[in-house]
Amino acid sequence: MFSRETNEGLDFFRAVDMIKKRALRERVYHSLDAVDVPASSGNAETKAWSDALREAMDHSLSPREASLINETLMGKTPAEIAHHWGVAPKTVSNEKARVLQKLREVLLAQNPN
Repeated sequence: MFSRETNEGLDFFRAVDMIKKRALRERVYHSLDAVDVPASSGNAETKAWSDALREAMDHSLSPREASLINETLMGKTPAEIAHHWGVAPKTVSNEKARVLQKLREVLLAQNPN
C-alpha cells in the first residue's frame, strides 16, 4: 500500500494527479444545440421541453443565474466556474442547486402534468 509519508507513495500520488489533470484538460465538450439527436416520436416533446427551459431561463433567472446554467450545460464543473468567477466551488454548487430548484418550480408551474 502506498502512503503519502514515503517517497514512493508521494511519487505514485503525484503521477496519479498528473494523469487526472491531463485527462481533464483533454476533455472536449459540445453545446447541447450542436448535438445531433436522431429523429424519434419523442423529438417534438424534447423540443418543447428545450424551448420551455430556454423560456424559463430567459424570464425567471438573473443574468448570473442564467450564466451558471449555461456554463453547466457546456460541461464546466463547479470548480471551473468558481475559478472563472473568483468564488469558492461550494458557493457555485450551492447557487446551482438553488437555481435548478427555481427552474424546476417554474417548469412545473408551466406544465403541471
